[in-house]
Amino acid sequence: MGGRVAAVTIVGLILAIGAVWMGKTKTPAATALNPAPGPQPPAPQAEPAKPQPSKPSDVDVGEFLFKDSPLFTPHRKQLIAKTFIAFKAYLIGVGLDVPKRFPPIGIETDKTSTSHFSYSSGPSYHDTVWMKMDQLDDPRMISQNYSGYVFSTLLMKPMIAKFQALPRDEPLDGEARRKVMQEDDSRWNAELAMFRYFTWSYWGKPENEQTACPYHQSMLFVSYLWRIRETYGKNFTDRLLAYTTREMIDNPPEPNEVFPIWFLRSISNADAVVDNKAEKMPAIRQVLNQCGWLEPSK
Repeated sequence: MGGRVAAVTIVGLILAIGAVWMGKTKTPAATALNPAPGPQPPAPQAEPAKPQPSKPSDVDVGEFLFKDSPLFTPHRKQLIAKTFIAFKAYLIGVGLDVPKRFPPIGIETDKTSTSHFSYSSGPSYHDTVWMKMDQLDDPRMISQNYSGYVFSTLLMKPMIAKFQALPRDEPLDGEARRKVMQEDDSRWNAELAMFRYFTWSYWGKPENEQTACPYHQSMLFVSYLWRIRETYGKNFTDRLLAYTTREMIDNPPEPNEVFPIWFLRSISNADAVVDNKAEKMPAIRQVLNQCGWLEPSK
């Protein structure tokens, strides 16, 4: 018995030496007493390198007409162009038919004047967005200026033809002129509120100036629109007011129809488009009338 053990030991030693000499693995061959190891879990993979945020690519400013000024540096031109393009895409996305081309962009150097927009009955290159010098690096103010131009074009530009159609001998207090002036005033109220609302909604935050009862004329009713947004969310309210704007473009106020009543008619028709069974309209009407706004004669 002892000789047999010794023989096995010698044979094993010879095999081990041979394996080393031939450059094979030092792991002993599998036997019934020394089974081969089972499948091993894969080695942990190194985490892929996190992609670095790409720098926003420049846009082609060739479709923009910047009036000649050293203040329009290449960086500012890029910022203004990108902001206009992004805001235009936002307005199109909510359902508005915005002007196809961008207007020329100028700098208002008169310190007593605010930013404003000029437009004519001609092509868009006759129009201008006039920006203040301290707004050239502020994306929110840049977008607000473009928003103002869009809603002025949509709501106010049609009035040019109506004023031009008045008889030259029409007295200043004549009935025809009074009706045109009343419609112009209603459209102006709508334009001021809409361009502010969509700027607020785009940035997700209103300005500090808010309306409280009693109704404050300088802010019009834009805070009522923001209250609707707080109640029903951005997506619904943006679409509702986009189609309200389209209603006001397609269906101007009736003679002697005051602005709050015209707006209520327009938003009611728009709600029938975007709301299911006009379920939200009673609550929307309550928001609009929270300060008695729908009852201007009282």
